[in-house]
Amino acid sequence: MSKGARRFLLLFTLVCMVAITGFLCVFLLFKVYTIEVTGDMVYDQATILEVAGYQEGDNLALLSTGKQEKDLEEQLPYVQEATISRHFPSTLEIHITAAQKAACISSGGQWYTVSYRGKILEQSESPQEGVMQVTGLVLTDPVVGEMVQVQGDSASQPEESSSESQEEGQDQTQLQDDAHQTAFSTILAKLEEWGAAGEFTSLDLTDLYNITMTYQGRVEFQLGSTIGLESKLQSGYALVTEQLDENDTGTLNLTLVAEVGKAYFTPTNQAPSATTSSASGDTGDRDAGDGTGESDPTSSSSEDGDDTSSAGEDTSGEDGTDEESSQDEDSSSQDEGRGGNIPDTIFTG
Repeated sequence: MSKGARRFLLLFTLVCMVAITGFLCVFLLFKVYTIEVTGDMVYDQATILEVAGYQEGDNLALLSTGKQEKDLEEQLPYVQEATISRHFPSTLEIHITAAQKAACISSGGQWYTVSYRGKILEQSESPQEGVMQVTGLVLTDPVVGEMVQVQGDSASQPEESSSESQEEGQDQTQLQDDAHQTAFSTILAKLEEWGAAGEFTSLDLTDLYNITMTYQGRVEFQLGSTIGLESKLQSGYALVTEQLDENDTGTLNLTLVAEVGKAYFTPTNQAPSATTSSASGDTGDRDAGDGTGESDPTSSSSEDGDDTSSAGEDTSGEDGTDEESSQDEDSSSQDEGRGGNIPDTIFTG
């Protein structure tokens, strides 16, 4: 045997020995002896292992993870994300991230609880307490554990005119459905960002030109259309959490935030006369942009007017009482004629 042949045989023998050693290490040494379930314990370990299908003694190096992660997320509704990791030489970790309740959608006589990511968690005959109730949507083939697909409530949509073709009507319906899906997803994403789904009690998406939400059952967000929806939501949440008092109730008009950067708050816990008087400057504007809360300069003129009125009362005698009462009634009638829906506070930013 030549010298070159002997070298080749030696090299081949070494390669075979390494391969056999590696094979023995994989199949004999790297066995699963410990399975750890970490993260959010929304299901017990036995349930998770039953779905994943792992057992002690499985080969740690060769077992698959992708299919098991998908099975856990689909078959266990409250598992938002499952991550499976190998820790050599003998430990397998299954990390669970729980899905959080974000909204409860009314559709087809049932209520469907969904997560921030839009995963359907439960189906029930009544809404869950403490979860934002959503109306104006219809779910397409809802299945617990799958992602929600929404469309507009057809019962609330105007009927098509006889001149429109069926194809055009289908295209329009699809556009409406996509718009509802996008609006709902946008709102859920902002609520997840703030962790604030439990702070809102209702959401009405019946009319995408007149979207409304209710904060803590006491402040109604009037969002208008879907144009600039994120900025409207951001401004509204900042106002109710940073500038309005925790006991304030009323309507927060956010429809013009995207266009002119202003929001209008009209309280409901004050008498109509107080709302009307604010139109003449009794309540100053508050700045929502920098949070300084500075009053509008026009408020000073209102105060001067009040002082002048007081001075007038001091100079009048008892004989002028009837005349002043008559003037007050005329002024009140004029204020009512101007309308009692003038916002009490204007936020600018």
